[in-house]
Amino acid sequence: MPRKVNLDKLPPFPKRIPEKLKAIREHLQLTADAMAPKVGAKTGAEILAYENDEDDLLISVLWGYTRLAGIPVENLIYDDRDLWLGQRQNKRLAGEMGTLSENARRRGRQGNL
Repeated sequence: MPRKVNLDKLPPFPKRIPEKLKAIREHLQLTADAMAPKVGAKTGAEILAYENDEDDLLISVLWGYTRLAGIPVENLIYDDRDLWLGQRQNKRLAGEMGTLSENARRRGRQGNL
């Protein structure tokens, strides 16, 4: 028996995916044509359509982007998360790491994490 879903209680659809896709491609210094085969898209035009929010993103391509960028899929999907492209952008985590490093220095250790 089908289950009824209250559409009013669903979270909002992500709005930042296109800009994040473009940020990943630019971070990797790839053209749209070079990016396409790496993420499972057919053409560079398809990549540009995703980046300009002109086409629905295939889950296989979304997965390809996250694998290529080395990021959790959640960072691409959720609007309130940064991509973390090779750097700590999460302020809470960066703050904790700084605190750990400072504590290690106080104890006379290098504290390089």
